[in-house]
Amino acid sequence: MRLLLVLLIVALVAALVTGQQKKKIQDKNCALPKDAGPCNERASLKWYYDSKSSKCRRFVYGGCQGNGNRWDSDADCKKKCIV
Repeated sequence: MRLLLVLLIVALVAALVTGQQKKKIQDKNCALPKDAGPCNERASLKWYYDSKSSKCRRFVYGGCQGNGNRWDSDADCKKKCIV
């Protein structure tokens, strides 16, 4: 009985550790660095995927150029970048 309990605890811990591993990136743009672009005329709040922390974060986008790692909402960022 004690052995069964130990095995159950080990299996539970293994499942928790596996679930906390970094998530895979779905869209290739998510791997790009944050890029606010060179302009400041039409600044707006956008979201980018921070691959170091595996989280979507807010930033101020200047309104021109930049790159594809720019999303209109946290939900859009998560939908594209977090599987």
